[in-house]
Amino acid sequence: MKPPALFCACLAAPVLGCLALGALAAHSAFQADPGTADALAPLPGSGTGIFLQSHRVNPWLPFEHSLLRICPSRQEEWMRAQPRLFRLKDAQGLAFLTLAAGTDEKRLIFAVDRYWDVAKRPSASRRLKFESADEEDRAIQKLLSLCLGYRHGLAFAKWPGVTGEGYNCNSFFSGLLSAAALPGGMSPLWRYPGLRHPVPPREFSFSTASAPGRGAL
Repeated sequence: MKPPALFCACLAAPVLGCLALGALAAHSAFQADPGTADALAPLPGSGTGIFLQSHRVNPWLPFEHSLLRICPSRQEEWMRAQPRLFRLKDAQGLAFLTLAAGTDEKRLIFAVDRYWDVAKRPSASRRLKFESADEEDRAIQKLLSLCLGYRHGLAFAKWPGVTGEGYNCNSFFSGLLSAAALPGGMSPLWRYPGLRHPVPPREFSFSTASAPGRGAL
């Protein structure tokens, strides 16, 4: 049975106390739930790169849930370096993962490969531009390391500043891009409640992650 399409619903458990990316990759929040994403027919991909994407939260409402889709240019290297993370493939056979946040109805929780982030076709998608594969590798490494450091202690609000003082999936997306010093943003802003209320950079306790042939940051 498919899970209900709740607002930014998170299907994975929080990451708590993991000190290395390898340990985090083994945690349920860093992989898709069994019987969900693994059972899906692969959707067409957009090629390699880091993509800012979103999909509709509810088909009857105009609001969007934002996420990052990472499909490394150096496919073989990243699959060797992080096989538990890059385990899903699109219809072109390219390995990828998604980064986004959801909720347990109280807290804002980060997860990789959430069911709807993998299952739904994006309604918006934009590829970030990098000068080289090395620059892209550094960006991927930084994003994963920042997500590893997120502590899951923030309060959740469906519409930050309106329904409460917490944060939502778009807050996480905006805060993560800011902490990684990556250009980003989605438009029109009114479709993305929380985008102007980013998770503070201090909530991403910078850790270390291994990139192909580079070791830890």
